[in-house]
Amino acid sequence: MVIYAQPRDDDPSQAADFEYFSQHPDATEYKRDLLPGEASAPLPPGTWVWVRRIGQAGRSRAFFVPEGGQN
Repeated sequence: MVIYAQPRDDDPSQAADFEYFSQHPDATEYKRDLLPGEASAPLPPGTWVWVRRIGQAGRSRAFFVPEGGQN
């Protein structure tokens, strides 16, 4: 599933991703569970996120819905 969204101040993933990449400065990507309030649309339980760093401050996220998951 592809979701395009501008960063929101109330998006909890901003802080989580910043912390991860600060603690792992050589990492360019990581996988984690979807955080409550992260997506602008409701996603089913079990959704996980693949986060990729772009430059020093940018990032892209891919949302993976579990097989058979519905929103």
